[in-house]
Amino acid sequence: MKVFLSICIYLVFNQSLFCQQTEIETKLKEIQVKSIQGDNLVDYDLIKQVKNKVVILEFWETFCGPCIMGMPHLKDLKNKFPDDLQIICVSSGDLKGTVHFIQENKYPFDFVFDEKEQLSSVFPHSGIPHSIVIDKKGKIKTETFPGYLTEEIIRNLILTDSIDVPYKNKFDPTKEDANKADPSLLLFDLKNGELGAGGASYFSTKHNKRRIVTGYTANAFKDTVETIYQSTYASENIFELYRSAYKNISEYRLLFPKELDYINSYSPNNKYKLNYSVSDLFGDFHSVMIRQLNAAFGLETEKVEIDTTVLVLKKIKPNNHSITIEDYPHITVSRDIDMIDRRLKAKCTQFSVRDIAILIEDKTHLPVEYNEKETNNYSLDILIESNGKTLEEWLTLFEKEGLYLVKERRKAEFIRIKKAVE
Repeated sequence: MKVFLSICIYLVFNQSLFCQQTEIETKLKEIQVKSIQGDNLVDYDLIKQVKNKVVILEFWETFCGPCIMGMPHLKDLKNKFPDDLQIICVSSGDLKGTVHFIQENKYPFDFVFDEKEQLSSVFPHSGIPHSIVIDKKGKIKTETFPGYLTEEIIRNLILTDSIDVPYKNKFDPTKEDANKADPSLLLFDLKNGELGAGGASYFSTKHNKRRIVTGYTANAFKDTVETIYQSTYASENIFELYRSAYKNISEYRLLFPKELDYINSYSPNNKYKLNYSVSDLFGDFHSVMIRQLNAAFGLETEKVEIDTTVLVLKKIKPNNHSITIEDYPHITVSRDIDMIDRRLKAKCTQFSVRDIAILIEDKTHLPVEYNEKETNNYSLDILIESNGKTLEEWLTLFEKEGLYLVKERRKAEFIRIKKAVE
């Protein structure tokens, strides 16, 4: 009898060990995603794929430059550890563009489509690329950037289950101290970018009653209201900061020599966190920001005119579908812009003619000239999914949406960035 009881206890104990879920299995047990196979989506067993292997769960999207730049590095890791390393790339947007990217590049990864962003809710993150690293025992080891996962680190993880890489912090720009700062004439607090901070930005305005004293004789003061413009840039490189300073100018209008390539680097070492605020009594928000950036980075900027091919926006034709004139101010401003590969999606409110011109510039890579006196604001609901490649094809597609452009040769204004003269 005692022997029988001992056997039963042994079997129950081992069964409980066998049924015990690993950390990653516990997190994934309710998750259902699809694998991208050719042009089709098929069922994908996540738990089966993460068993007994070192796993990199890589969050990415086709619009993410650093994600694309990191893919060859991940491919090298997979080729060096084909049997011990599993790389699962997770995306949730622009399925058509993602399928095209996979077919063009043929990376040796598992690509899964998480339409409902279930994995993002289990592994919240503030920016991509975002790498979840899991050891062979199903334990989550770290959250980091793919570039930190070297061959040596993966080999050590396979052999010892240990890993030592920078941990990617979560970041919420709306909770930054700068947004609660006392209003001052000027605040320009520039720091190294925080690891894990996505390229987010946060803007706000604050109004204060001020009394301006001009002297000591009669009527030598006046009461006024100042506006404090505040902004926080979570993790931007120098090039992106200058784009903001020049009112979100198209990237194709910012020129710089090859020796300054670092200003548009995706490397975390070349990204910065900026808390900036300025009173309108002190100066224009954008002009002051340009001066501060120049001083901080030892650079100079100047406007130059170059004779080049431009697109002239002759007419915007509202059609109550893709383009509508806004007759009243909106409480909120929406921005949903996606320009992946040959696609253009723009769903926006309070879009000025300048905003529309920049949208076209970013798609065609040509300067767009427009009537600066036009004051209308527009709502856009444009979706162009086309195989068109040539400029002429794009002009035809824009015209169908109500945007009439012609190609001309004329002088256009650009911003040149260069090293400051010492």
